[in-house]
Amino acid sequence: KSLRLRSLRPWLDLPVWLPDLDGELRSWVDFDALQLRSITVDPQISLLGLYNAETGHGVRLRNLSARLEWQRDFANTQQFSVKDLAVTSQENLRIGPMSGNLSLKDHIDPAERSGRLTANQVDITVLAAALADAPLPKKARQWLEEGNPRGRIDELDARWQGDWQQPRDIRLKAVFGDVGLNS
Repeated sequence: KSLRLRSLRPWLDLPVWLPDLDGELRSWVDFDALQLRSITVDPQISLLGLYNAETGHGVRLRNLSARLEWQRDFANTQQFSVKDLAVTSQENLRIGPMSGNLSLKDHIDPAERSGRLTANQVDITVLAAALADAPLPKKARQWLEEGNPRGRIDELDARWQGDWQQPRDIRLKAVFGDVGLNS
């Protein structure tokens, strides 16, 4: 069943102001033995305005589409996926399509925890331009302005052992194109 997003606006309590919101969400929820196992959401957003309520910084999007998925298996591994994310801003900046996956293995023993992050077709230049007016924390905005990140991440595969907040034994494999950052 699809849901009109405009009808949700009065109930969304977010740290951003959403004056513009139109589109649809389609979602599926799967249970196994009365336990939530997966959620799939297909947003088709035709208008989205996100603004920081304190600073007024914001971004307006004309189009956003993707498939967002969350899954948990019986071994307590969680998967977060974004497939075919495509965004067009009001200024006609186009991001995507790009995809990514984050896998986190939960375990009682922190030494047994691990994770993996994969992504492809990330255009850093366009993403940084789109985020220039996004409702970001002050330090992130300053880093974007001073660092002027640019280039592409064609393929990314990062793996680690331990908790994601304090990883150890990190392995990173990536293919970059024309990457640059001001020092």
